[in-house]
Amino acid sequence: MKKELQQLNDAQLVHEYRNGNSPAWEALFNRYQPNMLRYVASIAGNDLAHDVMQDTWVVVITSILNGSYKEEQRFSKWIKTIAYKQAVEAWREEHKFGYKEEVIPETIDDAGSADANMIGKEEETTLFKALQRLSRRESMVVYMHAMEEMSFEQICLYMNLKRASHVRTIYCRALSKMRQLIHAKDIL
Repeated sequence: MKKELQQLNDAQLVHEYRNGNSPAWEALFNRYQPNMLRYVASIAGNDLAHDVMQDTWVVVITSILNGSYKEEQRFSKWIKTIAYKQAVEAWREEHKFGYKEEVIPETIDDAGSADANMIGKEEETTLFKALQRLSRRESMVVYMHAMEEMSFEQICLYMNLKRASHVRTIYCRALSKMRQLIHAKDIL
């Protein structure tokens, strides 16, 4: 029976599963799980991939059984869309950004002397004040890239922007504004 199920196309397997044939679900699962797991890991990371796939399968099963999945839809594209949305949401939840003033440490541990600590703290204060003068969007991008070491692609996903090059542009402009503010000493 399993060999027969493996020969069925996706729509036929969905139809079989909807009619109570649970081995049809196993055939669908085995057909898509390995590739979808790699796909999800490329978006949300390896740590979240298994959880995201579990959530994806729950949505898929629920949609099939409650009739919201229409058999004329292409199953592979449909499940990939669900997995993508689940992966992006999981990634966003994992990397929530809360902008707080206390993100800059009080002291610099690596400095060798009190003078170096004082100079370092003044530089941190200056940078923090310049960061505060940016728009919220600019300050988020600078913080996420410079402090959290997120890639422009990750920031793009988090901020729901279309292209990473747009994030890079925001970052470069924000740094330019910060330089101008610092050189003009216009941040007090």
